[in-house]
Amino acid sequence: MVAEGPGRDDRHDDADDIDAQFEQIVAGLRAEQAASQERRREAIRRAQSQRREQGPTPNRPLEGFDR
Repeated sequence: MVAEGPGRDDRHDDADDIDAQFEQIVAGLRAEQAASQERRREAIRRAQSQRREQGPTPNRPLEGFDR
């Protein structure tokens, strides 16, 4: 199946500018995603560290099942 419309070689002169803008946008999104992932990992590390410092917590009954 062939895609409709002009191919890369048939596009106007601004095709390279559009491709560059697209690459810039994608790079920015990837950087944001990497930063978000790093923040999430750091939050998990902090939570795990706090749990280790607090020590084990006693089990408690579930609410509504205490009869």
